[in-house]
Amino acid sequence: MSRPAFSSAHQDRDTICKTQQCINHAGRVIRTQFHRCRQLDWISSGDYGRGTYPFKFAQTIHYLPFRRKRSDENRQSRFRRISSEIPQFTPSPSPSRNPSTGIKGDRHGSSSSIRPSSDHDSQKRSKIDFGPLGLKAIFSPKNSPKVDIVFVHGLGGASQKTWSKHGDPDLFWPLKFLPLEPYLCLSRIFTFGYNANFRAAGKVSTSILDFAKDLLFDLKFAKGDQKEDLNIGKAYILGQNDPQYEAVVKSISAITFLATPHRGTNLAELLNRILRATFFSDSKRYISELGKNSFTLQKLNEQFRHIAPRLDIVSFYETQPTSTGLKSVMILEKDSSILGYPGEISRALDADHHNVCKYDSPHDPNYVAVKNALQSLIAKIVSANESIDDSSSVYDKPVVLKSLLGIAEMPDTDYILFRDQWLQGTLSSKPNLIEKILQLKEHGIDFETATPRTLWERIFKAILFKIDQGLMYWVIDGLDEADDPGAIVKLLFEISGSSIPIRILFVSRETSEIAASFRKVPPELRLNSMSIEGRREDLSYYIQHELSLTDGKLRENVCETVVRESQNNFLWVRLAVETLNLCHSREDIELALHQLPIGMQAFYDRMALSIAQKTDSAQRRLASAILKSVTTTLHVLTVTELSQALHEEAFGILDFPRSIVDVCCGFIVINKDGYVAMVHHTAREYLLEGVDRPFHVERSAAHKQMFLSCMRFLMTVGLRAKVDSKQQPIFLNYAASSWHAHLVATSADDGEVAETLNKFLSGRWVLTWIQILASTDQLRVLIQASRHLSRYLGKQRQNDDYPNQRQIIVKLELARSWVEDFARIVGKFGGILRQNPGSIHKLIPPFCPPDSTIYQQFGKLKDKSLVVSGFSNHNWDDSLARLSYGLGTYATTISAVGAQIATLVPSGTVFLHDSSSFEETVASPINHGGRVYSMVSNTSATLLVTYGYHTIKLWHTRTGNCKLSIDNLQARPRPLTMLFSENDQSLLIGSDDRRIRSLELNPEFPSWQIVADLEEPELEGHFLNSPNHMALDQKGKLVSVAYRGHPLSAWEIDGPVHVGHCWRTRDVLARGEVIEAVWHPHQPEILGLYIEGVIFRWRPYDDETEEFAAGASRLAMSTDGSLIVTGDVRGTVKVFTTAGFTNLYQLVSEDNVLGLAFSPDLRRFYDVRGNYGNVWEPNALLKYVEQHNKDTEGQSEIGSLAQTSNHSESVLRRVDSITSLAASPTGRLYCSGTEKGAVHLYDTQRGKLPDIYESRSFLSIEQTTWSHDGRYVCFSDSSKRVFIQAIDQNVGGSDGFLETTAPISVKTSLDGPITQLLFHLDSTQVMVSSSSSACTVSLASVSITVSAYIGIAGCRWTIHPQDPTLMLCIGPDDIHIFDWKLSLRQAFRMEHSLSQSRLSRPQDQGKVVEILSTADKKQMLVQIERTKENIFLLLEAPSNTTAVSENADRADIGSISTSVFPTELRFSFSPLILHALDLLPSGHLIFLSRDFSICSTRLPIQQDLLPSSFPLDIRMGGESDTQREAANALRSSKASGSTKSRSDDPKPLFWLPRDWISRECIALCKVWRNERSFLCPRNGEVAVVRCAAMV
Repeated sequence: MSRPAFSSAHQDRDTICKTQQCINHAGRVIRTQFHRCRQLDWISSGDYGRGTYPFKFAQTIHYLPFRRKRSDENRQSRFRRISSEIPQFTPSPSPSRNPSTGIKGDRHGSSSSIRPSSDHDSQKRSKIDFGPLGLKAIFSPKNSPKVDIVFVHGLGGASQKTWSKHGDPDLFWPLKFLPLEPYLCLSRIFTFGYNANFRAAGKVSTSILDFAKDLLFDLKFAKGDQKEDLNIGKAYILGQNDPQYEAVVKSISAITFLATPHRGTNLAELLNRILRATFFSDSKRYISELGKNSFTLQKLNEQFRHIAPRLDIVSFYETQPTSTGLKSVMILEKDSSILGYPGEISRALDADHHNVCKYDSPHDPNYVAVKNALQSLIAKIVSANESIDDSSSVYDKPVVLKSLLGIAEMPDTDYILFRDQWLQGTLSSKPNLIEKILQLKEHGIDFETATPRTLWERIFKAILFKIDQGLMYWVIDGLDEADDPGAIVKLLFEISGSSIPIRILFVSRETSEIAASFRKVPPELRLNSMSIEGRREDLSYYIQHELSLTDGKLRENVCETVVRESQNNFLWVRLAVETLNLCHSREDIELALHQLPIGMQAFYDRMALSIAQKTDSAQRRLASAILKSVTTTLHVLTVTELSQALHEEAFGILDFPRSIVDVCCGFIVINKDGYVAMVHHTAREYLLEGVDRPFHVERSAAHKQMFLSCMRFLMTVGLRAKVDSKQQPIFLNYAASSWHAHLVATSADDGEVAETLNKFLSGRWVLTWIQILASTDQLRVLIQASRHLSRYLGKQRQNDDYPNQRQIIVKLELARSWVEDFARIVGKFGGILRQNPGSIHKLIPPFCPPDSTIYQQFGKLKDKSLVVSGFSNHNWDDSLARLSYGLGTYATTISAVGAQIATLVPSGTVFLHDSSSFEETVASPINHGGRVYSMVSNTSATLLVTYGYHTIKLWHTRTGNCKLSIDNLQARPRPLTMLFSENDQSLLIGSDDRRIRSLELNPEFPSWQIVADLEEPELEGHFLNSPNHMALDQKGKLVSVAYRGHPLSAWEIDGPVHVGHCWRTRDVLARGEVIEAVWHPHQPEILGLYIEGVIFRWRPYDDETEEFAAGASRLAMSTDGSLIVTGDVRGTVKVFTTAGFTNLYQLVSEDNVLGLAFSPDLRRFYDVRGNYGNVWEPNALLKYVEQHNKDTEGQSEIGSLAQTSNHSESVLRRVDSITSLAASPTGRLYCSGTEKGAVHLYDTQRGKLPDIYESRSFLSIEQTTWSHDGRYVCFSDSSKRVFIQAIDQNVGGSDGFLETTAPISVKTSLDGPITQLLFHLDSTQVMVSSSSSACTVSLASVSITVSAYIGIAGCRWTIHPQDPTLMLCIGPDDIHIFDWKLSLRQAFRMEHSLSQSRLSRPQDQGKVVEILSTADKKQMLVQIERTKENIFLLLEAPSNTTAVSENADRADIGSISTSVFPTELRFSFSPLILHALDLLPSGHLIFLSRDFSICSTRLPIQQDLLPSSFPLDIRMGGESDTQREAANALRSSKASGSTKSRSDDPKPLFWLPRDWISRECIALCKVWRNERSFLCPRNGEVAVVRCAAMV
C-alpha cells in the first residue's frame, strides 16, 4: 500500500507530518504513518523545517519505505481509544470558526520569527498555539476509528503551529478540515510534538535517533484520559530492530512525505554557522545530520530502502523558492524530496517550503492534492480491512512471497544486492513482479509442492512474459547442479512465446546431458556459446584485482604463472590467489607457486591431506564434524546455526568463524551474511565420493550426525516453554523441518538411530515438534516426515538379515504407527493448528480416532477434562468435511478455484464455501433468479459468472453483489463451455449452435462478438447434430466439440482451423458418445470419457488415441494435468495418473456421483451427490503430491522416490443425515432424528439403544424435543405428524422406552412446515408451531386442543422464565406473550438501539435463533440472525401481562404502542460468535465461534448492564422520560466501550475438527448442561464432547 506523508508549512519549516493510519480489525492493527518533514525554513519562519527529517528512524527502523531522516520519526503512534481527551465537537468547514477551539500549550516558549511580518501576520501570530509536546489526540470519531493518522513536524516546528496557516487556529487543517472529509472522518488524528527549537541556547547533542525513540515510546506507552492504552504503532525503522516494538511496526501501512529532505540540504551547514555566530545559541547535532548526503541520512536511507516495499509511500515536493528576506532560494530540490523507490507516488505542490504544509481553506489546491492522497490510502486500508483476505501481505510482501513459494531465502535478496550497485540512469526499476505473484495466493496453488511445469506456466508464462518492461536479462548459474538440467532448458526454450524480448545467460560446466539439450534449440531462438577456453584475459583481470602484491613486475609474473597453470579453471585460480595472499616474502611466493597442484583433483587432495595430517586430534574431530554437517545439510546454515548443531564440538571455541575456515583447510567458505557453505559443488562431491581420498566424509555417518543433532534440539528439556515464549534457538527451525530427511539417509542397521527415533516418538517431544511446525506455517513437513519415515521403515524390512535387525524393527513399531498419523493430522486439524499451535498438546489428541497412535499416547487425559465419544469408526477415514446444501436441494456441479468451493444447483442457486474452514462464505448462497445452465469462476475466484436461461450475471464472490446482468441472445443458445479471458475483461462462450462468442464484461457497454463459427464437415455414415459437449483449453486457443452421433472434433479457434477427429481404437466405425472432455493444461491433448465409461486420451496433432475402461460416468482433471478423478452412478470414485492411467486411490460409497473437482494443490478432491457434497483427502494423494515435490535434499543425496501405484481403497458406509437433535434435561439420554425417518436413542454409558421410531415411508424427522422432566420425547416428520414417546427413566431396561402415542396430524391446523416443538413445564401439553401459526396438543387426550394464526415472521418460542403458564413468542422486532390456550396476553415493540444502517430492512428482517435465560430468570439473551451479522439483545423478562381482548384483531398486534428497550451487547468478540449455545448459571456464555471453536466468556449481565436502580417498567402508551434517558445511557456506555471492558475475553474450550463442520453441525449442535457436554451431529452420528471446563 502507498501511504501519504504530511509536511508542515508556515513558520514551522521543518515539520514532518508522519501520519500513521491504523486499522484495528479482528485484533489486528494496521497503521498508516504519514511523515512530513519541513526543510530549512529558518530565515523566514523561525523553525528549521524540512531539514529535520524527523521520521525516518533510520538507525533502528528498517521498516520505512519512505525515508525519514529522523531516527525517531519511525516511532509510530499506536492506536488508542481516546474518549475524554478529545472535546466532542463537529468541526465546521468554515476556516473562521471559533478560534479558541484547539490544543493548548505553547511548549516552545517565545520563538520569534526572523522574517518581516505584516499587520495581518502580527494579528494572527498572537493567536498561534504552538501545540503540546508528545503524542496528542486531536480528533476521534464517534465510532471505533478505522485508521490512525499521526502528524509529525520538523525542526523548528511545533505540533500545531506547523500545520496552521499564519498560525491561525482556524486553519489548523488536521483538526478543522480533515474530519469533514469522506473516509478521513473515520480516522483518529494525532499530533506528535518534540522540542526541535534550534534557536534554544546552548549546544544540544540531541540527534534524529533521539526524536525517533521519543515517538516510539509514546506510540507504545501513551495513555488516554481513561488510562487505556492508545495502542498506536511504533516508529518504523527503530521498531524493526527492536523486538519490543514489533507489533507497532506491523500496524504501519503508509507514509506521506511533505517536502522531506531524504538526501539532506546544503542549507544545513549554513544554519549551523549562523547559530554559532549568535550569542544565544550554538550549533545543533540534528541540524548537522541533515547536511547534503550526510552519513546519518545515507545510513537512514539504506535501512529504509529494505522496508519501503512494505508500505504505500506518497511524496510531495515544493516548486516555489522560499523568501529569506534578502532573496528567495529553493530550500529543497525535487531530487531530495522523493525517494525514487518502485511504487512511490510523487507530486508537486505549488508552494514554497513554508507553505507546503499550510493551507488557506478546504478549497486550496495544495490541500485538495494532499487530502485526495490521504483519502485514497485510507479507502484502500479500510477496504482491505473489511475484506475476507488476510491483509498481512500488506506489511511484508517479500516475507509473504517467501512463504507462498516455499523458498529458503528472501526472494529479493539478490535484487537488493545488485540494486545497491546501480548507477543513476543506467537501469530501470525491477518489474512489478512481486505484487503479481502475490495475487497467485488467491489461486490456492501450493507452489512448494507444485511441478516445475506448473511453476513455469503460472509464474513465468502467465506473469513474467506479459510484463511490459522492455528488454529483460536472466542469468542462470550452476545449471549443471540442477536435478534435471535438461527439463529446465526445455522449459526455457519457450521464451519464444514471450511478448517481451528476453536474453538468457547460462553459466555451467558442460555435461553430455546439457550439451544434448542445447542441440535441440528451436530455430526461432539464437544460441551462442562461449567457452572459458581462450578467455584468459578474464582470469588475468581477476588475479590482478584480487592479488595482494605491490610489486608490479612480480604481480605480472605471478599472474602469468597462475593463468598458465590454471587449465582455465576459475575455481582453481581463486584458490591459488587465496594461497598466494597468505605469503609474506618473495621466497614464500615462489615456493607456493612451485607447490600449486595441477587441476582441482590435486588441489582437493592437498586440502584433504592437510586435514588428515593435523597433529591436533581435537582439530581433526572439529574439521570432520563441520564437514559432515556442511556436506549433508539440506540448505546452507549460518555460523550460529552450525555452532548450535555441533554443540559439544564447538563448545569453548573463542572465534568460531575463523576456526571453521582454518581447520577445514579451504573446503569451507563463509560469506558476508554469515552463511557457511562448501567452496564449490565439486568439493562436496570430492568429500562424499570415494574412500581412497586422504580425507573422506562417509555419507550415512554424516546424516546420522545431523539426525542426532536435530533430535538433541527437539528433545531439549524445557523446549515447549521456549517455544511458547518465542525464545527458541536458531537451529531449531532447521531441526524441526529436516530431521526426517537425514533419518532416511542413515544406515539401516544403526541401533542408536532407531533408539533415538523411538524415544522421540514416544514422548511429548513429538507434540512440541508439531507445535513448532504449526507456529512457523510448515505443517506440510508432517507429510514429508510421514513419507520419509515410511521409506526408512521399508529399509529396515529389506535388511532384516543384519545382526540385531529384528530388535531394531521391534523398536520401530511405534514409528510405523505414526506414519499415518502425521499425514492425517495435517488434513483433519491443519486449520486448528495454524490458529492455535499449542492445541496439539491437549485439545487435539482427544478428537483423534481411538485406535490412532496420537490418541493412544496423548488422547486419554488423566483428569478426563476432555473426552470425545459417539463414533462407531475407531480409525482414520479419508473424509475431511461434508458440505450440506439442504433437503430437497439437487446440486450437480462443483468447482474448486483459489480458496473457494462453488456448487451449482440448476434451479438457480450457487453455494460458496471456504476451502479451509468449509464454512459458507458471507456471499453464499448466490441466487441467480431463474434456472442456470452453468457457472465459471476466474482463476482467483473473485468473480463468478452464472449463465441462466434468460440472463448472464457476473458476481463478486466476496460480497455476493451482482456486478453485471446481460440479457441472453434472442436465439437462446445453450452454453456448453465458458472461460474468462483478457484479464477477466471478457468471457469466451461455446454454445450448442457451434459458435464461440466473446462477451465483453463492460458494465456500461457489454457486447457480443462471434470469435469462431465451427462449420463441422459431415462425415459419411455419421449423423451430425447439435453439439452435446464443448471444452476450451486454458488459453482459449483450442476447443473440442462432441456430438451424439459423430466423432469428437478439435479446432484451433483462430481461423478457425479444424485439427482432426478422434476415432475409437477398437473399431474405426465405432463412434461412442463423449460425455466429458478436458484439455491437458500443458499439452495439446484431450482426456475424455465415453458414455459407456471408457476413458480416452487423444493427441489431435499426432492423431494418437489411447483408451482405458474405467466404468465411470463423471471425470475431472487436476490443475497441473497429472491426475484425473472419475465417479460413477454407484458412488465409486477413482483417482488415476494421466501418464499411465495408474490407479492411485479408490473410494467405494453409495449415492450417484454428479460432479467432481480437484483442489488447486492436488491434496484433496471434492464430489457432489445431490443435497450434499464431500471433501476427501486420502493419504494416497498426499504422498503423491510430496513425491512430485523436489526433495529439499538433492535426489542424488537422499535417493529418488520411485513412483509406485500406491493403490488404496476406502469404503464409506451410507450416511443417514441427522435432521434433529435433543438431549434429556435430566442427563444421560439423548436422541436424534434422521433424513430417512428414524429416531435413534443413545445412552452416554451404554451407547446406542434400540430406535424409538423408524418411518416406513422414509419421511424425514423435522423437529425433536424432550420434556423438562425427561419422561417424554416429542418429534415430528415432514408430513406434519407429531409423535410423543414415553421414556423409561430406568435405562437399565432392554428398550429404554415405554410406549409411543399414535401420530397426531397437525396438517390442517398449521400453515407451512413445523418449525418448533415446546413442552409445557409439567409435561401435559406440547406447543407445535410453524412460521405463521401454532397449536397445542394434549398428552392426555392425544389431540389438538387449540390452534391459532400467529403471523410473526422469524420468531422463536420459549416458556416465560417467571411464569410457566405463559409462553413468549419473540421475533426480530416484537415480543408477544401467550397462554397455553394461545390467547394473546401482551405485545411489545422492541425499540432497537441500532444505527440506521443496521436497522431491519424489508428484505433482511432476520430471525430469532436462540433465547437463553439467566439463572435468576429476570433477563434473557436473544440472538437474531441476519444475512451478514448476528445481533445479541439483552431483555428483561416481560411482566404486567394483562390479557388483550379476545376480540382484538391479530393483524393489529404490530400497532400496539407498548415498547421495550433491549440492550444490544456489542463486545470486541461479538463478530466472532456464530451461534450462542447456552448461558450457564455462572454467567458464562458458551458459544460456537466463527473459527469453529467452542468458547466460554463471562457476560456482564445481572446488575452490570441493567442496574436495579433503573427498572425498565413496561407501560402502555410509550416509555417514560426516565426510561428513555436510561436506555440512551446504556447505549452510550456500550458505544464508549464500557461493555467491552467489563467482559472477559473468550476462552476457547476446544476446536471442532474440519470434518465435523456442516450445516447440520451449525444448526443442530447444542450444549448439554447436565452432562457438561457438547453434542454435534457428524455423518449420521452424534459426537459427544464432555468438557470439564464447561461450567
